[in-house]
Amino acid sequence: MCKKSFPIQRWMIKDKGLSGSELVAYAYLYDVTGGGKSEFDGGYREMVEVMNTTIPTVYNIMRKLKDKGLVEPVEGTPCVRVLS
Repeated sequence: MCKKSFPIQRWMIKDKGLSGSELVAYAYLYDVTGGGKSEFDGGYREMVEVMNTTIPTVYNIMRKLKDKGLVEPVEGTPCVRVLS
């Protein structure tokens, strides 16, 4: 089940240079993983629900976050690890 709200931190905008959908996705992932202390195993469908978008859009956002070094896949699992 998705959280109804989650904080967007100023450092996510200023230090990470995030905006728009990338910012929303990262903020959600950061919050549900306790600041990267655990792994996100909710999958793309949960992100689709949170962001009110499509699976292809979530895939592209996650790829961009990975390319920026903000998330990484956990090998051998469907999970991602949030890097801060």
